[in-house]
Amino acid sequence: MSFAILAFILTLHFLIFIHEFSHFLAAKKARILVEEFWIGFPPKILSFKIKETKYSLGLIPLGGFVELHGENKEIEDPLSFRKKTPGKRAKVVAAGALGNLILATLLFCLLFLIGMPELKNEKEPGFLQIIEVKKGSPAMIAQIKPGDIVLKLQSEGEEISPKEIQDIQEFTNRNLGKKILVTLKRGEKIFEVEVLARKNPPKNEGPMGIALAKVNFVSYPFFQAIFEGIKYTFNLIYQFFKAFLNLILRKKVEGIDVVGPIGIYGFFLRAFSLGKNYLLQLIGFISLSVGLINLFPFPALDGGRLLLLSIEKIRKKPIKFQTEELINKIGFLILLILMIIILIRDIKNFL
Repeated sequence: MSFAILAFILTLHFLIFIHEFSHFLAAKKARILVEEFWIGFPPKILSFKIKETKYSLGLIPLGGFVELHGENKEIEDPLSFRKKTPGKRAKVVAAGALGNLILATLLFCLLFLIGMPELKNEKEPGFLQIIEVKKGSPAMIAQIKPGDIVLKLQSEGEEISPKEIQDIQEFTNRNLGKKILVTLKRGEKIFEVEVLARKNPPKNEGPMGIALAKVNFVSYPFFQAIFEGIKYTFNLIYQFFKAFLNLILRKKVEGIDVVGPIGIYGFFLRAFSLGKNYLLQLIGFISLSVGLINLFPFPALDGGRLLLLSIEKIRKKPIKFQTEELINKIGFLILLILMIIILIRDIKNFL
């Protein structure tokens, strides 16, 4: 468990690093002085300076920032952010989200090369994988783990090699109160365990206390994997904005929920237990979400700053510094309130 928490913190720091480092590289290319490069929020656990830039690492992995020279004040200096053209500033602002989108695309391309996990419907080829083991259940007592693949079930002379989830459910229901010999595959290892099929299990647990999914790992040759990864990314972007538009229009959106760090950790823990393919897929989803959310035209987000730069470009004169600062402060306050509300929901769901 402690290793999973460490892996989660490192993953968040890595995604933030990609976002902020993309801003950093774009600023350097635009000849803007970078005063400080932050990953994470205080308390500060590490800090050092190389040439003109200070590099700092914070303990809390919920954000980061690149402090650009002249970004938050008027400075008469050619290396100042605000002295650059709207086009150059827009490239620096958009670079963070672009970095996250590129990372997501690369991860999806890799997965289509080594095996992208995909849910399968009935009659489609695939294998039956355990995705959850309930705490204190017979399955947990038998040391069954998420990620195990069910190969065979045996009880009192009856034996099946299940092809569908329904096969397992029907076999279990026929053998309630009995011990079932389950043949499992974990990695390259095939082994057997005895599991009691409870007659009266707790609600939403089932006789053995497992949740199942029919899945398969889809893989392609190198160049096709790249094509499929790019196509997969664009499809996710389309689905993301389609869901967002439906939320604005107050239409019902199935399977969509907003979660904070605790909720994300819950998804991470499940993917971590299922294996590297699922974990890479989730990291890709998170990176894609970070990139797209940052592009929303809302004050304090990169998308809000891009909107202000677009207005400046159309007006052919800069927005007053005080006005821009006020807009971003209000936006940041609203975002902070939303984050607190989401965090409270997370805690309630966790408890």
